[in-house]
Amino acid sequence: MKYTLALVLALTSTLASAADKVDVELERAVRLQNLTVVALINDDYDLACKAQTQVVDALSKSYTASPDLLVSARSSQREFCDTSLSKVLAQQ
Repeated sequence: MKYTLALVLALTSTLASAADKVDVELERAVRLQNLTVVALINDDYDLACKAQTQVVDALSKSYTASPDLLVSARSSQREFCDTSLSKVLAQQ
């Protein structure tokens, strides 16, 4: 019985820690997504690319149950980074 209680306490602690990590990474993703929007409003595709890259990283670390979020974030990342590269090449 005491081993079962110890196991339950250990699992509870581990799950609580994992839930906290998910919350932190999702919050990070939301804040970075806001930075991406601000960068796009200011026509700064380089910053949008960098911020969206971090959004993808945060979502992948959050272990979200919605894979469509990660697919959408990666698609946006490619678009912003391609546009940033195109603008740099056009300036040369």
